[in-house]
Amino acid sequence: MKMNHSVDVKQLKAMKQTLTRFMMAYKFALNGYQSLHLIIEIPVFMSDRQENVFIELQIRAIAMDFWASLEHKIYYKYNKKVPKQLIDELKEAAVTAAELDRKMEKLHEEINYLKLVDDEQEEANEFEINHVKFPLPDELLKLVTNDKKRLGHK
Repeated sequence: MKMNHSVDVKQLKAMKQTLTRFMMAYKFALNGYQSLHLIIEIPVFMSDRQENVFIELQIRAIAMDFWASLEHKIYYKYNKKVPKQLIDELKEAAVTAAELDRKMEKLHEEINYLKLVDDEQEEANEFEINHVKFPLPDELLKLVTNDKKRLGHK
């Protein structure tokens, strides 16, 4: 069950300062479900007291969240025996969702790497005087590059 509950800033600061227990586990179910589960103990502020309660946070990719919502509807909302074919398709969909998540993470890493390379290249094409950066003229860069090649440098 998803719940949205408003918490004021004082409560958030108190929670951050008073987390007393923390347990983390990766969940890989036979049906294909994958997520990160965090069990934490947090203070809950009542009008007359404070009580510490355990909560579970489930962290999962968007595709796996969509899968889990559908799986929940199938198993818990309709109270029917789920046909094997549908169970097999759900498991296949979970594998596909996890694979998509890995691919998206790989793409994200590649994009970050390419941005880093571009930034380094951009920095190599400029010089700095008194903390002010100036781009090197293209003609100068061509001359330097050609001189390096002529001298056998890469």
